[in-house]
Amino acid sequence: MTQDELIGKSYDELIELRQEGKINVVQFILAQEDMASYFTGAMQQYGLEMNDKNAQAWLDDYEEKELTDDEGAEEAFFNSLND
Repeated sequence: MTQDELIGKSYDELIELRQEGKINVVQFILAQEDMASYFTGAMQQYGLEMNDKNAQAWLDDYEEKELTDDEGAEEAFFNSLND
């Protein structure tokens, strides 16, 4: 499935596609406009490759931050990925 085909799909549809293994975590994030810009910006800012490993780590951190409001941990988190 191409990235263009994913744009406009609902969150629930994207979750289903991810759970079925039809899309990877990078595609899942990039298909969501609100998350895509944060993700690509973070990868560029910290010099990280946009791969599934970094995307899953970013997504886990993003979800935790959204639940806890701990935005100060972002820089330390991304710096740890570069180590």
